[in-house]
Amino acid sequence: MKQPIMFGLFLLMFASAAAAQGTTTVCHRPPGNPTNVKLISVNSTDVSGHLAHGDHLAFDGNCFVYTAGPQNSVEAEQVCVARFGGHLASIHSQAENNFVSALVDPRNIGGITASIGGTAPGGFCAGPTAAYAWTDGTPWDYENWRLTTGEPNCSGAPGAVQLWPTNSANDFLSGWNDVPADAPLGGFVCEYKPRH
Repeated sequence: MKQPIMFGLFLLMFASAAAAQGTTTVCHRPPGNPTNVKLISVNSTDVSGHLAHGDHLAFDGNCFVYTAGPQNSVEAEQVCVARFGGHLASIHSQAENNFVSALVDPRNIGGITASIGGTAPGGFCAGPTAAYAWTDGTPWDYENWRLTTGEPNCSGAPGAVQLWPTNSANDFLSGWNDVPADAPLGGFVCEYKPRH
């Protein structure tokens, strides 16, 4: 009878210590077997070590990785599918937008942008009347267009969604922008599912 009580007290103390130190969920990609991705909680002070050896940050059970590069959104989507078995990131809440923003611009510098998975069938750059969708097939249930520039306002060509990370110093630089699909944006965010 005493063992379960002692074990329960140990778990309570362990959980309290983890909460006090802070933990972060990462997508652990074991060296030698990077496709066998598992979600694990690590001490927040150990996150940089995990990221250095190829792990990625997680949000709401999915894995996210920012990749710098000159790919346009079509090429970026192909990279996300081929490298991670995922898609360009879809964003479904302000919390997720803030998470992806911090992934793209962790130092809150501003002016750093990235492709995310927004698109619209039949000609994306159709301004505010376009029917938007995510490349991963999830519902289009959240938007964060840049109001300071009247987005979405592109017209005439297929296009993509460009994320300007939330910037606490300059709100003008925050939000989504619709751009031509062949525009290289300097980076993109992939989202993929771990193996459970």
